[in-house]
Amino acid sequence: MTRKPPGRGPAVMGRHSRNVAAGVRALRQSNGLTLGDLAKRTGEHGRTITTTQLSRLENGARTISVDDLFVLAEALEVETCVLTHFDEFELRTELVHATDAASRAAEQTKETSS
Repeated sequence: MTRKPPGRGPAVMGRHSRNVAAGVRALRQSNGLTLGDLAKRTGEHGRTITTTQLSRLENGARTISVDDLFVLAEALEVETCVLTHFDEFELRTELVHATDAASRAAEQTKETSS
């Protein structure tokens, strides 16, 4: 009887891995990049991450190595901490946008009442 080697099983994603996955997807989409575009960019930074690997990462089915983290950050033109702490950066960005919108509204109110 032949035994099969144990499978790797599903990726166990901690907070930082979830942040990287969410950050990669959000930044890729906000820059109008396809998975293929991002894969090409990673190759230009010395380590190609395939479209399949990127898709699995974004969907939570794959964790990444430290090397991949740095390549993705370079390809997306952000610091690695933006990816590993994406939840915090996303919150701050929302607050900044809300504050900017409130400031613009206040300025417009001042201008119309003058």
